[in-house]
Amino acid sequence: MTGIEVRVIDHGTGIAEDALERIFEPLEQAEDLHTRTHPGVGLGLTVARMSARAMDGDVTLAETGPQGSVFLWRVSMSPFAAAATT
Repeated sequence: MTGIEVRVIDHGTGIAEDALERIFEPLEQAEDLHTRTHPGVGLGLTVARMSARAMDGDVTLAETGPQGSVFLWRVSMSPFAAAATT
């Protein structure tokens, strides 16, 4: 894919393996409700992924570990390239 790639680095504690699939779902967070220490409702990754997919891209978890996580945000340039030539 020709486009833009942005890496977002989170210096938290990483994401547990059992949360890898659900963190992109609406209203989900990696932390359980009764142990949650970070605010939020669990929409950030969902909205980011929906927005990227609307632009022929995606948001994925590139890596995670005890020192944090890296998310990859990709957006296609094809809609912009077509607009520039008209």
